[in-house]
Amino acid sequence: MGLRLQTKATALLFLGVLGLMACGSSSPEGHEMPDAAGLDLANASRNYAMKCAMCHGEDGKPVLATAPDLRTSNMTVEERVAIIAYGKGTMPPHRNTLDMPSIRGLAVYLDKFTD
Repeated sequence: MGLRLQTKATALLFLGVLGLMACGSSSPEGHEMPDAAGLDLANASRNYAMKCAMCHGEDGKPVLATAPDLRTSNMTVEERVAIIAYGKGTMPPHRNTLDMPSIRGLAVYLDKFTD
């Protein structure tokens, strides 16, 4: 009985260690790790496609006449954060639907259209 209990305990310990090793080894399927600045730009890309592209276009070229052309924007990241969070003109605020790291990620992601 003692040897059997010890074998079970060793097996459980082994599985527990394997589980802990797997937790930190890589990002989960479908989720990208944040970049060096701590921003998840893959998530920002998904958010842009879902929340912004319908007005600002997939490449920053506006689809709606009232949407600014993101390819020629000279706003700072902080100015973009404020507009994404609080809205401006016909653009609705997103502070109640996106958390601040996601809003900041979107603001940084928009740089890809001006490069």
